[in-house]
Formats: sequence, structure tokens, C-alpha cells
Amino acid sequence: MLRQDWLDELGLAAPETIEEWVKVLKSFKENKGATSSYTLTKAHIGGITGFLEAFGINNDFYVDNGKVKYGPYEAS
Repeated sequence: MLRQDWLDELGLAAPETIEEWVKVLKSFKENKGATSSYTLTKAHIGGITGFLEAFGINNDFYVDNGKVKYGPYEAS
């Protein structure tokens, strides 16, 4: 969840890439004094699972080339 009012005030679009997330969160910190500018949902408490797949990491079961794998067990 992000503050839409801050996005609007700073002329920023909702981020879609990691680079855009860095830009938005950095702008929130520098221009709004934010120390916690990103809020996770209950499903993400205890980690940052919302960003894992952007780095090729999966924190659950998934299918890869017809094989079921479990992210935390796979080699990095």
C-alpha cells in the first residue's frame, strides 16, 4: 500500500519496476520525511515477500519446467 496523496503531490506514478519503487520510496523519504513509506498487508507480515519474485526468488511452491519446486529449499 502506498499513499496516493503523496504520489499525487510529488507528481509520481504508482511504481511497477524495482527502479520505480526505489525512486518513489526515496522521494517519500527525502520530500515527506517518511521513515516507513511502504506498508505490507497481513499476508506479508514478517517479510518482504511482495518483492521476492522481482529478484527471481519464490517463497512458496511453484512449477518450473513441469517440476514442482519449493522456493526456500532451492539453491540461490
